Amino acid sequence: MKGNSKIFFFIAAIFFSCVSFGQQEKIDSLQAVLKTAAQDTGRVNILNQVSSYLLSSGNYAQCRVYAHKAYLLADKLNFTKGKANALNTTGIVNEMEGNYAEAEKNHKEALLLRKKNTDSSGVAKSLINIGLIYERQGLYTRALCYYDTAMKIRVAIHDQNGVGAIYNNIGVILYNRGNYSAALENYFKTLKIYETIGNVKGVARICGNIALVYTFQKNYESALLYQEKSLKTRKEIGDKPGEAVCYVTLATIHYYLNNSSASLGFYLKALKMNIEMGDKRGTAVIYGGIGLVYENMKDYKNAVKNTLLAKEILVETGDIAGVASYDCTLGNLNTKMKNLKAARTSFAKALKLSAAGGFMEVTKGVYSGMYQLDSIEKNYSSAYKHYKLFISYRDSLINEESTKKTVQTQMQYDFDKKSATDSIKNSESKKLEEIKHGQEISKQKTFTYGGIAGFLIMIVVAGISFIAFRNKKKANFEIQRQKHLVEEKQKEILDSIYYARRIQRALITNEKYIWRALNKLNKKN
Repeated sequence: MKGNSKIFFFIAAIFFSCVSFGQQEKIDSLQAVLKTAAQDTGRVNILNQVSSYLLSSGNYAQCRVYAHKAYLLADKLNFTKGKANALNTTGIVNEMEGNYAEAEKNHKEALLLRKKNTDSSGVAKSLINIGLIYERQGLYTRALCYYDTAMKIRVAIHDQNGVGAIYNNIGVILYNRGNYSAALENYFKTLKIYETIGNVKGVARICGNIALVYTFQKNYESALLYQEKSLKTRKEIGDKPGEAVCYVTLATIHYYLNNSSASLGFYLKALKMNIEMGDKRGTAVIYGGIGLVYENMKDYKNAVKNTLLAKEILVETGDIAGVASYDCTLGNLNTKMKNLKAARTSFAKALKLSAAGGFMEVTKGVYSGMYQLDSIEKNYSSAYKHYKLFISYRDSLINEESTKKTVQTQMQYDFDKKSATDSIKNSESKKLEEIKHGQEISKQKTFTYGGIAGFLIMIVVAGISFIAFRNKKKANFEIQRQKHLVEEKQKEILDSIYYARRIQRALITNEKYIWRALNKLNKKN
């Protein structure tokens, strides 16, 4: 770790001096305005904007500074909306740095302020951010509750972009649970929405998610198709964090294709970008991915080295689920290296953490590793015991996945039912208008032409109103799109973490460790 700290600061310095011209230009412009801005709500908004751009560029230290200034001034002015936005940004930074308790505190305070302001869009955002924090810690049931509440709000306010984002979040949880078919269902719902509303960056992101699922389903042709689409789009729009996401996915695909050299190359590109962004947890999980590649090359020494680097960072950030996963991985590696005592110690550590945290997937992986370790030591009685425990946890996870699918199906039913109800109401309204119009014509034949003329005028007025409404809707959409810019950028940066962490967790839980992780994962469905 000490050697890598020098590399981190060197690359980080280069990165922050190479922020894209367009982004830096916006920051410089806003900072110039701040020099003459009065101490009012306008200044708070500018400070929040600067912190948002700094967040997007990965400059978390300066982002904190500007968000804190915005918070203090907003508090002094009793400007609750500005205060909530500052808390939101601070919460994101804390989450990125692994400070979950502080992040949760920030977002819950922002949630209360947004409820006070009856800011439905903001309330939904805060609910999702809280859900994300629980998701990061493996508390999926809590996360789903927050996502469900946010979904209802976004459907009610007709926020299609937001609805798509929640479907994606639910897909991530289902992915983490190993329910890949259900994850794909949610991802394709998101893709359809994003394509309909023209969310190019969202399309690129969700294509990456789809590619990863196809990879684990051994459908490499489809995986490469969607990943190439994602990478091409991200490069076209100059999305560097998104490129990092693509590199991790490409590393995964090549890992399963047994192309270790290419896989390692893509992981190193992703690692460089995560270090540049100062993202400790993202760096950790990619170290873990690199360890897996070395393991595949039977270079166990480097595999252990990178896995330990990953674990060290997660111990520092307090990611217990991640630490348990890496302890399990170390147990498997030591088993392969015939360091049986060290292997048993690592498995014991992983089991203690996973049992305390309820990380069933890790627990299953531990029992799988332990029964193999017992077999090597010819302790067949213990091996049989651990094998039965492995089967028990495997079956429990399958049943839990079925329950989650039922929950998701119910959510979709509620959404479709509301859409159908709205459609029926519109249809009935139109029929009533037609009946009334017919009755009017039959009763007042004398005024037929006048009625027609009046009707034509009504159409013209309605047409003008519709055009005005459409223009207003378009303008509102643009405003809404801008409001989601920070949220989208946050998600882009976080995606590299999702991918690497999902890969790491999936690959440590084999039915037989010498099997390819992919074969095991397919059996789960």
